[in-house]
Amino acid sequence: MAIAQIPERIPTVIVDRFLLLAEESGAAKLVLQVELHFDQTLDEDRLAKALDLLLDAEPVLGCRMVPDPDLPFWQRLGREERKNFCFTLSEPEYLNFRNSSQDPCRGPQVQACLFRKSRSDQLLIKICHQAADAGGAKEIAGILSSIYQRLEKEPGFKPEPNLSGCRDWSQITSQIPLWAYPIILLNHLRESWSNLVPHRTNSLKLQAGPAEPLTYVLRHIPPERTEKIARFGKERNATINDVIVAAYHRALVKAVPWDGKSALRMKTTLDLRRWYLPGRKAEGICNLSSFESPNLGFKLGKDLAETTALISAYSRKRKKSWIGFTEGWMYHSILRINPFSYQRLRDWGIKTLPKILEILEQSFPNTLTNMGEIKPETVEFGAKPKSAWLLSPFLLPPIFISGLSGYQNTLTLCAGVPVYAGKTIESFYDLILAELPS
Repeated sequence: MAIAQIPERIPTVIVDRFLLLAEESGAAKLVLQVELHFDQTLDEDRLAKALDLLLDAEPVLGCRMVPDPDLPFWQRLGREERKNFCFTLSEPEYLNFRNSSQDPCRGPQVQACLFRKSRSDQLLIKICHQAADAGGAKEIAGILSSIYQRLEKEPGFKPEPNLSGCRDWSQITSQIPLWAYPIILLNHLRESWSNLVPHRTNSLKLQAGPAEPLTYVLRHIPPERTEKIARFGKERNATINDVIVAAYHRALVKAVPWDGKSALRMKTTLDLRRWYLPGRKAEGICNLSSFESPNLGFKLGKDLAETTALISAYSRKRKKSWIGFTEGWMYHSILRINPFSYQRLRDWGIKTLPKILEILEQSFPNTLTNMGEIKPETVEFGAKPKSAWLLSPFLLPPIFISGLSGYQNTLTLCAGVPVYAGKTIESFYDLILAELPS
Protein backbone atom coordinates (compact mmCIF):
# COMPACT_ATOMS: atom_id res chain seq x y z
CA MET A 1 0.00 0.00 0.00
CA ALA A 2 1.44 3.36 -1.06
CA ILE A 3 2.22 5.96 1.59
CA ALA A 4 0.18 9.17 1.19
CA GLN A 5 2.04 12.22 -0.07
CA ILE A 6 2.62 14.88 2.58
CA PRO A 7 1.89 18.44 1.34
CA GLU A 8 4.70 20.99 1.40
CA ARG A 9 2.55 23.47 3.31
CA ILE A 10 0.21 22.87 6.24
CA PRO A 11 -2.13 25.60 7.52
CA THR A 12 -1.65 26.91 11.05
CA VAL A 13 -4.56 27.11 13.48
CA ILE A 14 -5.35 29.98 15.83
CA VAL A 15 -3.52 28.60 18.86
CA ASP A 16 -0.35 27.95 16.80
CA ARG A 17 -0.25 31.62 15.85
CA PHE A 18 -1.10 32.89 19.32
CA LEU A 19 1.75 30.88 20.86
CA LEU A 20 4.15 32.11 18.17
CA LEU A 21 3.14 35.66 19.08
CA ALA A 22 3.71 34.90 22.78
CA GLU A 23 7.22 33.65 21.99
CA GLU A 24 8.06 36.58 19.73
CA SER A 25 6.91 39.01 22.41
CA GLY A 26 9.76 37.78 24.64
CA ALA A 27 7.48 36.60 27.46
CA ALA A 28 8.46 32.94 27.26
CA LYS A 29 10.56 30.18 25.73
CA LEU A 30 7.77 27.84 24.78
CA VAL A 31 9.06 24.29 24.85
CA LEU A 32 7.57 21.24 26.55
CA GLN A 33 9.73 18.27 27.44
CA VAL A 34 9.21 14.64 28.36
CA GLU A 35 12.09 13.26 30.44
CA LEU A 36 12.41 9.47 30.73
CA HIS A 37 14.95 7.58 32.87
CA PHE A 38 15.72 3.93 32.11
CA ASP A 39 17.76 1.40 34.06
CA GLN A 40 19.02 -0.09 30.80
CA THR A 41 20.33 1.21 27.48
CA LEU A 42 18.26 1.88 24.37
CA ASP A 43 19.23 1.23 20.76
CA GLU A 44 20.40 4.69 19.70
CA ASP A 45 20.38 3.93 15.97
CA ARG A 46 16.82 2.61 16.07
CA LEU A 47 15.78 5.59 18.19
CA ALA A 48 17.27 8.01 15.66
CA LYS A 49 15.34 6.28 12.88
CA ALA A 50 12.12 6.33 14.91
CA LEU A 51 12.52 10.06 15.54
CA ASP A 52 12.96 10.70 11.83
CA LEU A 53 9.85 8.64 10.99
CA LEU A 54 7.92 10.56 13.67
CA LEU A 55 8.30 13.69 11.51
CA ASP A 56 6.22 11.96 8.84
CA ALA A 57 3.77 10.16 11.11
CA GLU A 58 2.56 13.55 12.39
CA PRO A 59 3.55 15.87 9.51
CA VAL A 60 3.35 19.15 11.46
CA LEU A 61 6.33 17.93 13.51
CA GLY A 62 8.49 17.77 10.40
CA CYS A 63 7.90 21.45 9.64
CA ARG A 64 9.14 24.88 10.51
CA MET A 65 6.67 27.66 11.14
CA VAL A 66 6.92 30.47 8.62
CA PRO A 67 5.83 33.77 10.25
CA ASP A 68 4.23 35.09 7.07
CA PRO A 69 3.09 38.70 7.66
CA ASP A 70 -0.46 37.89 6.57
CA LEU A 71 -0.96 34.34 7.85
CA PRO A 72 1.81 32.09 9.23
CA PHE A 73 1.96 28.53 7.89
CA TRP A 74 3.85 25.29 8.43
CA GLN A 75 6.53 24.50 5.81
CA ARG A 76 7.85 20.97 5.46
CA LEU A 77 11.59 20.63 6.00
CA GLY A 78 14.05 19.32 3.46
CA ARG A 79 15.97 16.10 4.12
CA GLU A 80 19.07 18.00 5.27
CA GLU A 81 17.03 20.01 7.81
CA ARG A 82 15.36 17.07 9.57
CA LYS A 83 18.10 16.08 12.01
CA ASN A 84 16.39 15.87 15.39
CA PHE A 85 18.45 13.46 17.49
CA CYS A 86 21.64 13.73 19.48
CA PHE A 87 23.46 11.08 21.50
CA THR A 88 25.85 12.02 24.27
CA LEU A 89 27.95 10.56 27.06
CA SER A 90 28.34 14.01 28.62
CA GLU A 91 25.94 15.12 31.35
CA PRO A 92 26.77 18.85 30.85
CA GLU A 93 25.92 18.45 27.14
CA TYR A 94 22.64 16.76 28.05
CA LEU A 95 21.75 19.48 30.55
CA ASN A 96 22.64 22.17 28.03
CA PHE A 97 20.14 20.56 25.64
CA ARG A 98 17.51 20.31 28.38
CA ASN A 99 17.95 23.90 29.55
CA SER A 100 17.78 25.48 26.10
CA SER A 101 14.89 26.79 24.05
CA GLN A 102 13.86 25.61 20.59
CA ASP A 103 13.00 27.77 17.59
CA PRO A 104 9.67 26.78 15.97
CA CYS A 105 10.59 28.85 12.92
CA ARG A 106 13.62 26.68 12.32
CA GLY A 107 12.21 23.26 13.14
CA PRO A 108 11.73 20.42 13.38
CA GLN A 109 9.10 20.74 16.09
CA VAL A 110 10.38 17.73 18.03
CA GLN A 111 13.96 16.94 18.97
CA ALA A 112 15.47 14.44 21.38
CA CYS A 113 18.68 13.78 23.25
CA LEU A 114 19.81 10.41 24.65
CA PHE A 115 22.28 10.59 27.51
CA ARG A 116 24.09 7.36 28.37
CA LYS A 117 25.42 7.00 31.88
CA SER A 118 27.11 3.67 32.55
CA ARG A 119 24.41 1.06 31.87
CA SER A 120 21.43 3.39 32.02
CA ASP A 121 19.92 5.93 29.63
CA GLN A 122 18.07 9.22 29.98
CA LEU A 123 15.89 10.25 27.06
CA LEU A 124 14.66 13.82 26.70
CA ILE A 125 11.99 14.64 24.11
CA LYS A 126 11.69 18.38 23.42
CA ILE A 127 8.60 19.77 21.66
CA CYS A 128 7.75 23.29 20.49
CA HIS A 129 4.58 24.42 22.26
CA GLN A 130 3.33 25.97 19.00
CA ALA A 131 2.80 22.42 17.72
CA ALA A 132 1.51 20.74 20.87
CA ASP A 133 0.57 21.18 24.53
CA ALA A 134 1.33 18.74 27.36
CA GLY A 135 -1.41 16.37 26.22
CA GLY A 136 0.06 16.47 22.72
CA ALA A 137 3.58 15.97 24.10
CA LYS A 138 2.47 12.76 25.81
CA GLU A 139 0.88 11.60 22.54
CA ILE A 140 4.15 12.35 20.71
CA ALA A 141 6.12 10.28 23.24
CA GLY A 142 3.60 7.47 22.77
CA ILE A 143 3.87 7.53 18.97
CA LEU A 144 7.68 7.56 19.18
CA SER A 145 7.59 4.58 21.55
CA SER A 146 5.28 2.69 19.19
CA ILE A 147 7.48 3.34 16.14
CA TYR A 148 10.64 2.39 18.06
CA GLN A 149 9.17 -0.95 19.11
CA ARG A 150 7.72 -1.64 15.65
CA LEU A 151 11.14 -1.11 14.04
CA GLU A 152 12.64 -3.91 16.13
CA LYS A 153 10.55 -6.50 14.27
CA GLU A 154 10.02 -4.53 11.03
CA PRO A 155 13.18 -2.53 10.20
CA GLY A 156 11.58 -1.25 6.99
CA PHE A 157 8.42 0.03 8.69
CA LYS A 158 7.10 3.43 7.61
CA PRO A 159 4.08 4.96 9.36
CA GLU A 160 1.11 6.30 7.42
CA PRO A 161 1.08 10.12 7.76
CA ASN A 162 -1.82 11.58 9.71
CA LEU A 163 -3.07 13.99 7.05
CA SER A 164 -6.72 14.33 8.08
CA GLY A 165 -6.44 14.72 11.85
CA CYS A 166 -8.06 17.96 13.01
CA ARG A 167 -5.74 20.32 14.94
CA ASP A 168 -8.13 23.13 15.91
CA TRP A 169 -10.83 23.65 18.54
CA SER A 170 -13.64 22.56 16.22
CA GLN A 171 -13.17 19.03 17.56
CA ILE A 172 -14.12 20.46 20.97
CA THR A 173 -16.83 22.89 19.92
CA SER A 174 -18.58 20.13 17.97
CA GLN A 175 -19.18 18.41 21.33
CA ILE A 176 -20.87 21.48 22.88
CA PRO A 177 -24.64 21.92 22.35
CA LEU A 178 -25.86 25.37 21.29
CA TRP A 179 -27.93 25.80 24.45
CA ALA A 180 -24.72 25.67 26.54
CA TYR A 181 -23.18 28.84 25.10
CA PRO A 182 -25.28 31.37 27.07
CA ILE A 183 -24.27 29.48 30.24
CA ILE A 184 -20.62 29.53 29.18
CA LEU A 185 -20.82 33.27 28.47
CA LEU A 186 -22.37 33.93 31.89
CA ASN A 187 -19.65 31.81 33.52
CA HIS A 188 -17.05 33.85 31.65
CA LEU A 189 -18.47 37.17 32.84
CA ARG A 190 -18.61 35.97 36.45
CA GLU A 191 -15.08 34.60 36.31
CA SER A 192 -13.70 37.74 34.65
CA TRP A 193 -15.23 39.90 37.39
CA SER A 194 -13.82 37.71 40.17
CA ASN A 195 -10.39 37.81 38.49
CA LEU A 196 -10.33 41.60 38.28
CA VAL A 197 -12.10 42.78 41.44
CA PRO A 198 -10.36 43.52 43.71
CA HIS A 199 -7.39 44.57 41.62
CA ARG A 200 -4.63 43.14 43.81
CA THR A 201 -3.72 39.44 43.89
CA ASN A 202 -1.47 37.76 46.42
CA SER A 203 1.14 36.23 44.13
CA LEU A 204 4.83 35.46 43.94
CA LYS A 205 6.50 38.18 41.88
CA LEU A 206 9.88 37.36 40.37
CA GLN A 207 12.21 40.28 39.87
CA ALA A 208 13.38 41.13 36.37
CA GLY A 209 16.83 39.90 35.36
CA PRO A 210 18.73 38.25 32.51
CA ALA A 211 16.54 35.87 30.49
CA GLU A 212 19.38 33.36 30.13
CA PRO A 213 20.85 31.01 31.23
CA LEU A 214 17.77 28.92 31.98
CA THR A 215 17.27 26.04 34.37
CA TYR A 216 14.61 23.83 35.92
CA VAL A 217 13.68 23.55 39.56
CA LEU A 218 12.31 20.06 40.33
CA ARG A 219 10.69 18.44 43.34
CA HIS A 220 9.64 14.77 43.31
CA ILE A 221 6.95 13.42 45.64
CA PRO A 222 7.47 9.66 46.12
CA PRO A 223 4.62 7.10 45.82
CA GLU A 224 4.18 6.57 49.56
CA ARG A 225 3.63 10.29 50.12
CA THR A 226 1.41 10.56 47.03
CA GLU A 227 -0.78 7.83 48.55
CA LYS A 228 -1.10 9.89 51.75
CA ILE A 229 -2.07 12.96 49.72
CA ALA A 230 -4.65 10.92 47.80
CA ARG A 231 -6.08 9.50 51.06
CA PHE A 232 -6.21 12.99 52.61
CA GLY A 233 -8.13 14.22 49.59
CA LYS A 234 -10.51 11.26 49.38
CA GLU A 235 -11.52 11.77 53.00
CA ARG A 236 -12.62 15.29 52.01
CA ASN A 237 -14.20 14.46 48.65
CA ALA A 238 -11.21 16.07 46.92
CA THR A 239 -8.77 15.02 44.22
CA ILE A 240 -4.98 14.99 44.45
CA ASN A 241 -5.01 18.10 42.25
CA ASP A 242 -7.36 19.85 44.71
CA VAL A 243 -4.95 19.13 47.59
CA ILE A 244 -1.92 20.36 45.60
CA VAL A 245 -3.77 23.57 44.63
CA ALA A 246 -4.75 24.11 48.26
CA ALA A 247 -1.14 23.61 49.40
CA TYR A 248 -0.01 26.03 46.68
CA HIS A 249 -2.40 28.69 47.99
CA ARG A 250 -1.21 28.19 51.57
CA ALA A 251 2.46 28.30 50.51
CA LEU A 252 1.83 31.59 48.68
CA VAL A 253 0.62 33.38 51.81
CA LYS A 254 3.85 32.33 53.53
CA ALA A 255 6.12 33.24 50.62
CA VAL A 256 4.30 36.55 50.13
CA PRO A 257 2.93 37.74 53.50
CA TRP A 258 -0.81 38.24 53.07
CA ASP A 259 -2.40 41.47 54.24
CA GLY A 260 -5.94 40.14 53.96
CA LYS A 261 -6.78 42.76 51.33
CA SER A 262 -5.37 41.14 48.17
CA ALA A 263 -7.39 38.30 46.63
CA LEU A 264 -6.21 34.69 46.88
CA ARG A 265 -6.18 33.83 43.20
CA MET A 266 -4.29 31.47 40.96
CA LYS A 267 -4.71 29.86 37.56
CA THR A 268 -4.63 26.18 36.68
CA THR A 269 -4.77 24.43 33.33
CA LEU A 270 -7.01 21.68 32.06
CA ASP A 271 -6.68 19.23 29.15
CA LEU A 272 -9.90 19.53 27.16
CA ARG A 273 -9.29 16.11 25.59
CA ARG A 274 -10.05 14.50 28.93
CA TRP A 275 -13.42 16.20 29.29
CA TYR A 276 -14.81 16.52 25.78
CA LEU A 277 -13.26 14.08 23.31
CA PRO A 278 -14.20 10.43 22.78
CA GLY A 279 -11.29 8.29 23.94
CA ARG A 280 -9.69 11.46 25.42
CA LYS A 281 -7.53 11.76 22.30
CA ALA A 282 -7.25 14.51 19.70
CA GLU A 283 -7.41 13.77 15.98
CA GLY A 284 -3.97 15.29 15.42
CA ILE A 285 -1.04 16.67 17.40
CA CYS A 286 -2.18 20.07 18.65
CA ASN A 287 -2.97 22.37 21.57
CA LEU A 288 -6.23 21.62 23.37
CA SER A 289 -5.66 23.06 26.84
CA SER A 290 -7.48 25.81 28.67
CA PHE A 291 -7.46 27.63 32.01
CA GLU A 292 -9.45 27.55 35.22
CA SER A 293 -9.24 30.12 38.02
CA PRO A 294 -9.64 28.66 41.52
CA ASN A 295 -10.27 31.89 43.43
CA LEU A 296 -10.59 31.81 47.23
CA GLY A 297 -11.27 35.53 47.49
CA PHE A 298 -10.32 36.46 51.06
CA LYS A 299 -11.04 33.09 52.67
CA LEU A 300 -8.03 30.80 53.07
CA GLY A 301 -9.19 28.48 55.83
CA LYS A 302 -7.39 27.77 59.08
CA ASP A 303 -5.52 24.69 57.82
CA LEU A 304 -4.94 22.54 54.75
CA ALA A 305 -8.13 20.57 55.36
CA GLU A 306 -10.29 23.72 55.21
CA THR A 307 -8.44 25.12 52.18
CA THR A 308 -8.80 21.78 50.40
CA ALA A 309 -12.54 21.79 51.14
CA LEU A 310 -12.85 25.25 49.57
CA ILE A 311 -10.91 24.24 46.45
CA SER A 312 -12.83 20.97 46.15
CA ALA A 313 -16.16 22.82 46.32
CA TYR A 314 -14.99 25.13 43.53
CA SER A 315 -13.84 22.17 41.40
CA ARG A 316 -17.09 20.22 41.82
CA LYS A 317 -19.11 23.27 40.84
CA ARG A 318 -17.01 23.90 37.73
CA LYS A 319 -17.15 20.25 36.65
CA LYS A 320 -20.93 20.62 36.41
CA SER A 321 -20.80 23.68 34.14
CA TRP A 322 -18.54 23.24 31.10
CA ILE A 323 -15.24 23.15 32.93
CA GLY A 324 -12.22 24.47 31.02
CA PHE A 325 -14.41 26.06 28.36
CA THR A 326 -15.24 29.32 30.09
CA GLU A 327 -12.06 31.29 29.47
CA GLY A 328 -10.51 29.47 26.53
CA TRP A 329 -13.60 29.58 24.34
CA MET A 330 -14.01 33.34 24.67
CA TYR A 331 -10.39 34.17 23.86
CA HIS A 332 -10.34 31.63 21.05
CA SER A 333 -13.49 33.21 19.59
CA ILE A 334 -11.99 36.72 19.79
CA LEU A 335 -8.83 35.58 18.01
CA ARG A 336 -10.90 33.77 15.39
CA ILE A 337 -12.73 36.92 14.31
CA ASN A 338 -9.58 39.07 14.42
CA PRO A 339 -9.58 41.03 11.11
CA PHE A 340 -5.91 42.01 11.24
CA SER A 341 -2.92 40.42 9.57
CA TYR A 342 -0.48 38.50 11.74
CA GLN A 343 2.10 41.26 11.29
CA ARG A 344 -0.26 43.92 12.64
CA LEU A 345 -1.27 41.68 15.52
CA ARG A 346 2.40 40.92 16.24
CA ASP A 347 3.42 44.59 16.20
CA TRP A 348 0.53 45.45 18.49
CA GLY A 349 1.36 42.58 20.87
CA ILE A 350 5.07 43.37 21.15
CA LYS A 351 4.32 47.05 21.70
CA THR A 352 1.55 46.63 24.24
CA LEU A 353 2.51 43.47 26.16
CA PRO A 354 4.94 45.29 28.51
CA LYS A 355 2.23 47.86 29.23
CA ILE A 356 -0.36 45.13 29.83
CA LEU A 357 1.98 43.32 32.21
CA GLU A 358 2.66 46.59 34.03
CA ILE A 359 -1.09 47.23 34.44
CA LEU A 360 -1.71 43.64 35.55
CA GLU A 361 1.37 43.38 37.74
CA GLN A 362 -0.66 43.66 40.95
CA SER A 363 -3.51 41.43 39.77
CA PHE A 364 -1.92 38.71 37.62
CA PRO A 365 -1.99 35.37 39.47
CA ASN A 366 0.57 32.58 39.49
CA THR A 367 -0.22 29.47 37.46
CA LEU A 368 -0.04 25.76 38.18
CA THR A 369 -0.33 23.70 35.00
CA ASN A 370 -1.36 20.12 35.69
CA MET A 371 0.15 18.28 32.73
CA GLY A 372 -1.32 14.98 33.80
CA GLU A 373 -0.12 11.42 34.14
CA ILE A 374 2.41 9.69 31.91
CA LYS A 375 1.14 6.15 31.50
CA PRO A 376 4.02 3.62 31.61
CA GLU A 377 2.69 1.54 28.70
CA THR A 378 2.78 4.58 26.40
CA VAL A 379 6.51 5.25 26.90
CA GLU A 380 7.89 1.74 26.69
CA PHE A 381 11.13 1.57 24.70
CA GLY A 382 11.89 -2.11 25.10
CA ALA A 383 11.40 -1.49 28.83
CA LYS A 384 9.30 0.90 30.83
CA PRO A 385 11.12 3.92 32.34
CA LYS A 386 11.94 3.67 36.04
CA SER A 387 10.97 7.34 36.36
CA ALA A 388 9.45 9.99 34.11
CA TRP A 389 8.05 13.50 34.20
CA LEU A 390 7.04 16.45 32.06
CA LEU A 391 8.85 19.79 32.01
CA SER A 392 6.71 22.91 31.57
CA PRO A 393 7.71 25.87 29.36
CA PHE A 394 10.22 28.51 30.40
CA LEU A 395 8.24 31.57 31.51
CA LEU A 396 10.16 34.77 32.07
CA PRO A 397 9.61 37.16 35.01
CA PRO A 398 7.36 38.70 36.11
CA ILE A 399 5.23 35.74 34.90
CA PHE A 400 5.65 32.55 36.92
CA ILE A 401 4.23 29.13 36.11
CA SER A 402 4.71 25.77 37.81
CA GLY A 403 4.16 22.37 36.24
CA LEU A 404 2.80 19.18 37.81
CA SER A 405 2.94 15.68 36.32
CA GLY A 406 2.71 12.11 37.51
CA TYR A 407 4.23 8.71 36.74
CA GLN A 408 3.62 5.48 38.63
CA ASN A 409 2.30 7.36 41.68
CA THR A 410 5.27 9.73 41.79
CA LEU A 411 4.36 13.42 41.43
CA THR A 412 6.80 15.97 40.04
CA LEU A 413 6.67 19.73 40.49
CA CYS A 414 8.75 21.71 38.02
CA ALA A 415 9.43 25.28 36.94
CA GLY A 416 11.50 26.51 34.01
CA VAL A 417 13.07 29.80 35.09
CA PRO A 418 16.17 31.94 34.58
CA VAL A 419 19.01 30.69 36.79
CA TYR A 420 18.97 33.79 39.00
CA ALA A 421 15.36 32.99 40.07
CA GLY A 422 16.09 29.37 40.94
CA LYS A 423 16.65 29.79 44.69
CA THR A 424 13.40 31.73 45.07
CA ILE A 425 11.45 28.89 43.46
CA GLU A 426 13.32 26.25 45.47
CA SER A 427 12.25 28.00 48.68
CA PHE A 428 8.67 28.29 47.43
CA TYR A 429 8.51 24.59 46.54
CA ASP A 430 9.82 23.73 50.00
CA LEU A 431 6.85 25.65 51.42
CA ILE A 432 4.41 23.70 49.20
CA LEU A 433 5.88 20.37 50.29
CA ALA A 434 5.74 21.43 53.93
CA GLU A 435 1.99 22.01 53.58
CA LEU A 436 1.24 18.57 52.08
CA PRO A 437 0.42 15.48 54.16
CA SER A 438 3.54 13.50 54.98
